This record gives sequence, C-alpha cells and structure tokens, in this order.
Amino acid sequence: MLDQGIEGLEFTINHLLSQNILPVGTVLSDSMELDTNDWPVIERDGVKIGFLGYSYTAKNDGGKSTHPQIASAYDLQKLQTDIATLKTRSDVVVVSMHAGTEYTRAPNQNQIDFAHAAIDAGANIVIGHHPHWIQPVEIYSPQPSSPGDGEGWGEVETKRQGIIFYSLGNFVFDQMWSQETREGLMVKLNFENQELKSAELLPVIIENYCCPRLANDQEKPNILRKINLDSDIIVF
Repeated sequence: MLDQGIEGLEFTINHLLSQNILPVGTVLSDSMELDTNDWPVIERDGVKIGFLGYSYTAKNDGGKSTHPQIASAYDLQKLQTDIATLKTRSDVVVVSMHAGTEYTRAPNQNQIDFAHAAIDAGANIVIGHHPHWIQPVEIYSPQPSSPGDGEGWGEVETKRQGIIFYSLGNFVFDQMWSQETREGLMVKLNFENQELKSAELLPVIIENYCCPRLANDQEKPNILRKINLDSDIIVF
C-alpha cells in the first residue's frame, strides 16, 4: 500500500474518488481512522453489498510493518469486529485480502487463517491478491457456534457457505517475463436476492506490459487446470 509512500497512496485515493471508484482498506491522512461505518456499501436490485479490505503489510517488507491508514490482515479480532459491524448495514459482505507468498500456487497459512476467520465472522466472499499467480478456490462452511450461544447452535451456521478466491493473479500489470505472471482471473458472482448461487471464472491473459484480454478457448482450460478446476462455473 505504501510502495510509493503516503503521497502515492493519497494520490491514488483521490484519483479513484475523482472517477467515482470507492477505495477500501485505507483512508486519507486527515481521517487517520479506519471506521467501518464509513466503508463502502453499494445497493443493487435491493441487495446491499458491503466491502472491506486488508493488507498483510503497509510496506513491501515481507509483512513487518503496520500503519494507521492501512487495515491489517494480521488482526483477526479486528477483522471479525469489522464484519459484524458492516453486517448491520449490508446483506452481503465481500472481503479483500492482500496477502500470500509471491509466485506460489498454494495459499500459505496466514491466507487460510484470515479467509476462514472472515467467513466464520459472516463474510460471504473473500477475494485475494498479492501472489501474482492464480491460486485455488475454496468453498468453505463456517465453524458452528459453540453450545450455549443459542438454541440450535450448529444447525443454521453449517448450512451457510462462503467462497474464497485465494489469489486472482495479475490483472493490469507489467510482469511479462513468465506465463504465470501473465495470467489472471476475473470473477462473475451471481446472486438471487441475498444468496450467492454461482461463480463464473473468466481467465485473462495480459499483453503489452499492461492490458488483460479474455483467454481464448485453448488458453482458458489450461489456466483453470493450474488450480485443479475442470469447469469455469461453481454452483452452490
């Protein structure tokens, strides 16, 4: 988040806002507090979708740094509190996760712990990035609440499922030096009312040091097989 310092971060936030794109996971320095009540909720067809975003580090230093303008992916208690708060004003919660080990196919334990904690807390979708390679998709059922939390404590929770995209790979990027870093995924999520019904994976190929295009019929299955998928549709 701070590869280009505070000046670069705030330039990016202001540029996004000028284009009517809502940033998430960070704030301008005059705010200096990541207040969940200010994080984006977008309503479409009567469904309110809330967004949260977290990074494993404030600087590109292997996860050593934190900063008050950057939501940390290491504070799982704060993550769960944020989700509980956002759920009071949204029907669906999408969590962005900037974490993982670069140039690897499998998620590391920090990614898994974060994503599972998010779904356990009530998130519906976790979308990951940072490894620069695509990584697997997981359908995850939350851990049931403990006895004493309410009548029928495990029954309702175990019926709910969340989906985790551990890494969508690169998208608008300039790493042309390997096939893996030239590949990425877009995701189309299909809802009926407040319920996620299916996810469609749309593989892309990056060209000209910048620009993604949809993978063709030959490229698409080759990309999906790298994360052990033989179909581009996941149905719940």
